[in-house]
Parts: sequence; structure tokens; C-alpha cells
Amino acid sequence: GMGKETLLKQSRSVGADDLKDHDVILLGSVYANQWSKPLSIKENFIYSNRASIENLSPQAGEAREYSARFDQRTGALLEDYALITVVPGVSGSNTIMFLSGIYSEGTQAAAEYVTDQNHLLELNQRLAQGKTAKPRYFQALLKVRVENSFPTQITLLTVREL
Repeated sequence: GMGKETLLKQSRSVGADDLKDHDVILLGSVYANQWSKPLSIKENFIYSNRASIENLSPQAGEAREYSARFDQRTGALLEDYALITVVPGVSGSNTIMFLSGIYSEGTQAAAEYVTDQNHLLELNQRLAQGKTAKPRYFQALLKVRVENSFPTQITLLTVREL
């Protein structure tokens, strides 16, 4: 719609030149995306080896760790968490966006969030809150309600500037 060229590749076929020469959106957490770990900068939220999102510097009202919740009877996923992380690209002139959930449902919710006009308005308002200029690099933590393996409700919990 904006007249820009879009390149779509699987993460395993993304090369360093792609990350250097283009703005890139990568789907999936460190569990599924080979580029997540090597490009990490100092982040507030990270994926732990316990299949959770760890909050390295909790602020008032925030948890130290966010874990998915399952139905004890059926084992069905009821609640997931996701991160939207925007960091500088390899060359510094481009941007990399990571859309990642603890599970696939969270990743789907993050992608839905950044492609929905109302959610983007909410995110932009939170990014601008109390600032003279909106930060270019940030992390946004989402809570995702899941029903029948589909994300049904997405709540923006917090936004942190990087």
C-alpha cells in the first residue's frame, strides 16, 4: 500500500547482508529464530531457559517472570506472553523488529498487534507518554488470552525504551 518492496524469507535463509541492508521483521523467539540471540542488545525482557519471559528490572506492579498458563485438566494453553522488540540493524541505519511469543499463539498475537490500527495507536500513545520524542528502539510486553489454540485478547502490559 505504501509502494515499498517487501521481501519475505524464512529465518534460516536470512543472511547478514539482509540484516545489514534492509529493515527486517523476524517472527519467533530465541527458541525458533536463529538471529534472535546474536543480535541481542541490552534488553529489559529476555526469554529464559524455563520457557518464560524474564523481567530484568521489574518496575512497580510488574512481575519478575511471565509464564504461560495451561488448563490443568486438558493441558490446553490459556495464556501466553509475547514481546515486540525493535532494535538497530547491523549497520545502524536499518531496524530489526522481533515479534515473539513464548509459544506460537503469542507470536501470532504479536504479529496481529503490530498490524492492527487500534493496537498500533495504543502502542504509539504509550511510547510517546511523558517523552518529547517517541523512542526509536523499545520492547513491548503483551499478555495474550488463548482459546482453542487462537489468540483472542491481547493486552499491552508495559513498554520500555531501549
